[in-house]
Amino acid sequence: YRSTRDTTEVVQMIPFSSECKAIVIVVKLANVKYQLYVKGASEILMSLCTRHVVVSPAPSPGDDDTAILETVEIDTNSQENISRTIIFCANQTLRTIAVCYRDFGTWPPRVRPNDDHDGGLTLVGIVNIEDPLHEGVREAVVDCQKAGVAVKMCTVDNVLTTRKRQVGQSIADISHMQTRYVK
Repeated sequence: YRSTRDTTEVVQMIPFSSECKAIVIVVKLANVKYQLYVKGASEILMSLCTRHVVVSPAPSPGDDDTAILETVEIDTNSQENISRTIIFCANQTLRTIAVCYRDFGTWPPRVRPNDDHDGGLTLVGIVNIEDPLHEGVREAVVDCQKAGVAVKMCTVDNVLTTRKRQVGQSIADISHMQTRYVK
């Protein structure tokens, strides 16, 4: 990791944005190409992906360390499988983060990356993380409710993750809380 990181030329870094729900980094590759990497909300980034990485097992049974990596178009079946995976993970109170990339011949490109309709990104994968509630949150919500404060939750999480966290973490009875999914 460290040697790769130290020898990588970072051309541009765009910090996390609540509006885009993503962070972007552009690196210059040895072959005079540029690669844009994006990490962020899986539901949003999926809509910008046209391809995804597929890892196939080695062609020979003895080649354990050799796998075939290729990118293929995201067809309807792939889109449905990826969406089901995101929903499944959200229902397990896991945040889902997509990791994507796109190649460019020049940087900055003549057209901004998000200006074209499809985004042209390639999905590398979906990462799941558990983000437990901080200690004391449940008690603070209950104290507020006892004091007559109407508790509202504003989040950038997938709405399924938010609802499951409320029930699973016993913040409060879901009927007493309003959830707003911020897009």
